[in-house]
Amino acid sequence: MLHEIILELRHLDISRKALQKFGWLIGGIVTISASWFLFRSHSSHPEFWYAALGMGVLLLFGGTFFPESLPLLYRIWMGLAFIMGAFMSRIILTFVFFLLVTPIGVIMRLFGKDLLNIKPMDKASTFWIPKTDHDSSPVRLEKYY
Repeated sequence: MLHEIILELRHLDISRKALQKFGWLIGGIVTISASWFLFRSHSSHPEFWYAALGMGVLLLFGGTFFPESLPLLYRIWMGLAFIMGAFMSRIILTFVFFLLVTPIGVIMRLFGKDLLNIKPMDKASTFWIPKTDHDSSPVRLEKYY
């Protein structure tokens, strides 16, 4: 997993346009969020939101005028995003499997369904299933479904 993240970071687009987008997007989100928390909520520690507002404005300014100064921050940000994505995708897929696929399999097994046709056939000499459609015209090859 770490090797994949390192490869992703090596192939990361750090062009001027990508760095501008990063500065504008993250700077805009941080600036809007900090402004909202400063002016809408009555926090007992507004200095945190003032610092966040300052960082957001710096990112917006840097993304607009000096995107060349953002590659290190962009790589750190994307590294964290790749790590979080790797863990979250595994967690989400695990939940989907155990909350969706497993109950369907249990219910099908309770009702005796065998969609893969893997029940042992004691009297069969082979597991070969004979082909029933003997159409060998070229038109059949145009649509496989």
